[in-house]
Amino acid sequence: NHYAETRLRLLILGHNPSEKTWQVGVSYGNPSNRFWPLLRSSGILPPLWRASDPLSRINNCMPSELGIGFSDLGCLPGSDAAEFSRSVMLQWRDDFY
Repeated sequence: NHYAETRLRLLILGHNPSEKTWQVGVSYGNPSNRFWPLLRSSGILPPLWRASDPLSRINNCMPSELGIGFSDLGCLPGSDAAEFSRSVMLQWRDDFY
């Protein structure tokens, strides 16, 4: 599917995707991650918006429908930020900006 490009009103930025996120292709995609329920309970993600859709669909529709997007500084999967040296993190930052 192609999703319309739109300006974001919120960008949620991580340092790198977790192993599980990398596998499933959904930001914060580990089932044990409380991120998605917190987005709903905080009101950032409307409580009933696409409530029955799978996370992959929600993740892909958020930018065009709600103006909320995701990105990571680095593109290497890993579940422990300590695995990446300071110099690697600084390079990711520089590449991002």
